[in-house]
Amino acid sequence: MRTLAFISLLTASLLAHAESYLVFHYAQNARVVLSQSSCLVKGLEGNRAVVQRDDGKFVRGCWRYVDNDQHVRIDWENPAKSGDFAVLRVKDFVAVTD
Repeated sequence: MRTLAFISLLTASLLAHAESYLVFHYAQNARVVLSQSSCLVKGLEGNRAVVQRDDGKFVRGCWRYVDNDQHVRIDWENPAKSGDFAVLRVKDFVAVTD
């Protein structure tokens, strides 16, 4: 009985730590991934965002909801050009849990 209780508790603990993401397949070889974690890009606010390409290259950014939560605005990290951003519809994203 103790073993069953331990396994149940362990399973519940692991599920509680699973992070969920919002994923949008932006192009044939790229996707935008939004996290609920706080953004780490210096000078930007919001939650973590990244656009990932199939070749492994990526750009970090920070996102937040806009337009009554109908869209997300992503401010991209770009040292050479400040102000680079994207606005995408929330309904185009799919929720994924790791």
